[in-house]
Amino acid sequence: MLQQLISSYAAGTVILVKLEEATRTFHPIGSAFVCHGKGYLLTAAHIVKLDMKLGIIVQQVTTDFQPFTIPEAQVFSVSIAGFDAANDVALLKIEEPMTVGVPDGMFGNDAETALGELCGYVGFPFADRGLHVRHVASANLSAKVISASGARQYQLDSMIHEGCSGGPLVNIRTGRIIGVMAGRYAPSGASPSVFIGGRPVGTDSAISYATCIEYGLALMMEAGLEV
Repeated sequence: MLQQLISSYAAGTVILVKLEEATRTFHPIGSAFVCHGKGYLLTAAHIVKLDMKLGIIVQQVTTDFQPFTIPEAQVFSVSIAGFDAANDVALLKIEEPMTVGVPDGMFGNDAETALGELCGYVGFPFADRGLHVRHVASANLSAKVISASGARQYQLDSMIHEGCSGGPLVNIRTGRIIGVMAGRYAPSGASPSVFIGGRPVGTDSAISYATCIEYGLALMMEAGLEV
């Protein structure tokens, strides 16, 4: 079921990190995925800030068991090439000259995506806690909603975790990317005031959401990229 997703999009899904130049360290903040062969990636806008120094870590795809944490990593610097806060998408550009392979016809659209579709997503949950392993999972498209900012989003019946935001959402039937993973619905809001065991109370639910890929495609076209 997920083998096609893995072969097509796993290698292009990377760990997005914030670079700390003063200490020469990095801190994982989410995921991103290659969207164009000229070295462009898409991610969720809410996990980055315009003044951040950003980089990506590319993980090799393997079917073997992997270390929980990467002891050493090569980081490629990226810059923000497009930013849409209202619709929660950002376009990134790898700063080193680089040509990367992308599947043909990799993008789908809302019109070909029905309620109940089986979807899959790729990301790096809890990379900020030392879990540097690529995660591939499935979810059903449960609803299509409009956010408070007016963005069209997909609701999913899967609990995505920190670090998966910014990864691709793929329609399993068509094999095409239909969205950018955004986050998990929090019944009590995004800023809870009560914590137990270091975890916020009331923010866990089994409803996650993704932003429609059309907003990412708009950023790519604004950057002069063919989509």
